[in-house]
Amino acid sequence: MGPPSLGSTDFGRADFNPVGGSDEAVVATRDGHDAATSRGRQGARGLCIAAPGTNLKLCVSDCTLVSEMLKSKGVLMEPIFRCDPKADSKSKVVQTIFNFLCQPAKMYVIYYSGHGSKGEPGQTHGGRTGGALCVGCEDDDAGHLTYDELVEMWQQVRSRGQRLVLVADACYSGKLWAKLRDTPKPQQVDLGLAIQAAGNAWQAVSEKGGGPGTRHGGEEYKNGIFTGYWISRQKPAAVRWSDKEQHPQFYATWAYDSCDRTFFDVELGTAGSIMTMYSQPKKR
Repeated sequence: MGPPSLGSTDFGRADFNPVGGSDEAVVATRDGHDAATSRGRQGARGLCIAAPGTNLKLCVSDCTLVSEMLKSKGVLMEPIFRCDPKADSKSKVVQTIFNFLCQPAKMYVIYYSGHGSKGEPGQTHGGRTGGALCVGCEDDDAGHLTYDELVEMWQQVRSRGQRLVLVADACYSGKLWAKLRDTPKPQQVDLGLAIQAAGNAWQAVSEKGGGPGTRHGGEEYKNGIFTGYWISRQKPAAVRWSDKEQHPQFYATWAYDSCDRTFFDVELGTAGSIMTMYSQPKKR
C-alpha cells in the first residue's frame, strides 16, 4: 500500500489537524503566535527531523550537530523531532512540519537524517516514492513522506518571498534533488525551494562512527559523512570532500545555475548569516 494521497488535503485551512489536538493550536500557529519575535519574522527558522532505523544509529547526533550550527547563525530552532521507526509517525511529522512552516520567517531550513526510499523500479527518479523520507515504519510505503507531499504542503502555506531549504542526509535523497531540478522552469518561479542531497539520484549514502572519510578541518565527526562535511564547511577553515563514492547535489529554484556550482551560499537573513551548500556537478 502506498503513502496516503494528500492531494485533497488543504494544508492552508485553519482546521487542518492530522493527528488531533485543538483546532485553536493550529489557528494560533497560522496567526503567528510569536509575532512579537521580530527576529523570527525577518530571519530564519529551523527544524531537524531524526529518523533512526535499521543500521542507522547516529541520526539524533546528526540533528544535534546541525541544530547547534544553525543556532550559531542566528536561526530560531524548533526542538528536534525524533521519528519512531516501529510506529506510524508520518501524521505527526506532517503536523510538525505544517506548524513549523506556518510560523513567521523569511527562510525555513528543514534538516532530515534517516532512511530514504529507492522508489519504484523502472520509473524516472523512482516514481512517486523515489527519494521519499522514511519518517514512519521504514518497511511500509505508507510511512514515507514523498517529494510531492512536501511540495504540496509548502505551496499551500508559503507567502511570496519566503524560501525553504531541505537538507536530506539520506539514501537516494538525490532523487528529491533531481525532481526539483527537472520541474518545468515556469513552475519554479514562485516555488522558493532548495534541496541539498547527500548523494546523487542513484546512490545510497554512508553513516560512519568516525575514522577515515569523517575528518574535516582537524576534527573527527561521528555522523553521517555528508553531515560532518557540511558542518565543517560552515567554518572559516577550508576543507575538502574526501569520500569518492558519494556525490552530494544542491539546487535552488531562485538560482538556476546553482546546480552547476560546487559551492552556493544561502542567505539566512539574520545579521548577514549564510549557509554554504555543496554539490558535485560532474558526478550526477
